[in-house]
Amino acid sequence: MKKTLAIFAAVLFAVAFAAADVVQVKTANYSIDVTDNGTTILMNSTSARIFYLPSLEASSIGFSVTLVKVNSGNVTVQAPGADYIANSGVGQYVRNTTAGETYASVTLVLGSLNHWYVRAASGTWATDTSGLSYALTGTPTYTSVTVSGGTASTALTLNASKAITSSSTTDTELGYVHNVTSAIQTQIDAKAPAASPSFTGTVTLPTSLTGYVKASSGTVSAGSIADADLPSTIKGASIYNASNAALAADGVLTTTIPAGVVGIVMIKEATALNQYFLMTPTAVGGALMTNAAYTATKDNSSTINVYVDSGVVKVQNKTAGAINVKIGLVGFN
Repeated sequence: MKKTLAIFAAVLFAVAFAAADVVQVKTANYSIDVTDNGTTILMNSTSARIFYLPSLEASSIGFSVTLVKVNSGNVTVQAPGADYIANSGVGQYVRNTTAGETYASVTLVLGSLNHWYVRAASGTWATDTSGLSYALTGTPTYTSVTVSGGTASTALTLNASKAITSSSTTDTELGYVHNVTSAIQTQIDAKAPAASPSFTGTVTLPTSLTGYVKASSGTVSAGSIADADLPSTIKGASIYNASNAALAADGVLTTTIPAGVVGIVMIKEATALNQYFLMTPTAVGGALMTNAAYTATKDNSSTINVYVDSGVVKVQNKTAGAINVKIGLVGFN
């Protein structure tokens, strides 16, 4: 009984369409021809079927056809390779996949070359937007745009075909250039490298460097310093009588000051861990420290007497026993 009613309804539907224009009934896939302009074509199948739109020239703009799904099978309307339907992708389709929507219909019109417009539709028809490509004109405004096939959280770019695609740059990486006010590469090129940088002008070094800072062939580095690192005009403390010398009781240790040198004389007495230092900034004056005496000439009353005699620094031991003495000079020519 239900089958009889369905056939009767289909006949009535076909008659109704026939009153308006030419009606065809198809049960298999069908390629629409230019002679189908202005007709209505019914697809009566419980299986999925396809209508293939023709590839038309500009002279055929205005071509129209009404396609009807009169059974439960899915109906797809496929555009030719260079065409698109409404908002579909190039060479894509419009489709009804709702089994219960018998007599769903769609009327398509070739509105411009390669572009089919939906003039009227009933039922649920959906377009495939894969490979969607539009040439937008004017100033369209959108509140939300979704790029089908794009990669989430990446920046968009135009490929060689001027199609919108996802780039390998993430939105986080794109955010790094926010508030940049000039060319980034130019700023990077202006920075000195971390390894072996070269500088001009005034260079300020950190205050936390350890050791000594020295320059060799234009290179500044931090580290220990040796006598060889000193300029030739500076005489290191280890140059003169650097080793402890045994000085007997009432003995005198002499060290000649090089001609033209003015500087600081340092004397150390290391017997029994006692230390006596006498520093003389010039050859005729000095600063006195514990248990040592500086005099212009020999002074027999001092425990340890340091004096200069004709350009010779002399250390006199007036203690009861022998002592170990080291004498050094840092001076300038």
